[in-house]
Amino acid sequence: MESSRDPAVFREFEHTGWEAVSKGYEQHFARLTRQTVPALLDAARIAKGMRVLDVCTGPGMLARAAAERGAQVVGLDFSGKVHRNRPA
Repeated sequence: MESSRDPAVFREFEHTGWEAVSKGYEQHFARLTRQTVPALLDAARIAKGMRVLDVCTGPGMLARAAAERGAQVVGLDFSGKVHRNRPA
């Protein structure tokens, strides 16, 4: 990529990159990342009725686990290939 100071060019570069790697993340790193979710939610003392914003939610595993604890959750991610998990 040619160097540019144009924010739109940078955004497109980043978005294209994240779109390309999102499936690989799910396949290769999600299992490892999931192992940290309970400890992270415990450390943040996430409980029923709390409001949680999960920025860079990726496949949504943290957001889903927070929702399963009864929190009201919004998950945001740059990639459009985000899995939208909702509690059962």
